[in-house]
Amino acid sequence: MKCPFSRKECLREECVMYRKGFRYFDNGQPPEPFEGCGFMVLVDCMEGLLRRSVGQQKAAEQTRNEVNKLRGFFVNLVEGKLMLPSK
Repeated sequence: MKCPFSRKECLREECVMYRKGFRYFDNGQPPEPFEGCGFMVLVDCMEGLLRRSVGQQKAAEQTRNEVNKLRGFFVNLVEGKLMLPSK
């Protein structure tokens, strides 16, 4: 594997960016051992954050749409009651 900075062969344990650890997943998949360039860890983290951000944005939009539907229901209900003749 080549270093993304120097374009030379990876120095592994001698490099300050080299990391060993576990990669964790949001989907319930068990953690797996990881060993490699810390730059790749950063890229993976950014992708994960972006994925979660997009998911949260979709959930917020869906909630907003449901609240608007509920608001419309109550507005129609009140308008309908106001238009009913009094007894």
